[in-house]
Amino acid sequence: MRMTERLEEEGKSATAMILGITGGILGVIAGIMAILIGGAGMLLLGEPTGVAWLGATGIVFGLIGVAGGSMARTNPLPAGILMAIAGVGGFIVVSLFWILPGGLLLIGSLVAWNLKQGREEQAA
Repeated sequence: MRMTERLEEEGKSATAMILGITGGILGVIAGIMAILIGGAGMLLLGEPTGVAWLGATGIVFGLIGVAGGSMARTNPLPAGILMAIAGVGGFIVVSLFWILPGGLLLIGSLVAWNLKQGREEQAA
């Protein structure tokens, strides 16, 4: 493997890792915001809303995204799958608050999948 190819691979793996961890952290923040808004709605309306539970699920998806981002350098395929699951799942449960974290996680998953395909081509 030439030096330029090695540097390009390292750059892609670092990009996937940074996007995954950043998207996951922002996802946890988005989940916390959803919980706060759900609690405020419950306080104002006097009846329980499901938004708080959706926010808690958003926190779980954010943590899954952080785990996927941290695996991006060593295992790009499972990392890409985890980041894609977190990105899509967060869009389902947290909706509007998940635009930035979901975008970062989905782009990070695509970069990780591209990195995995590049490693397979070099091995062949």
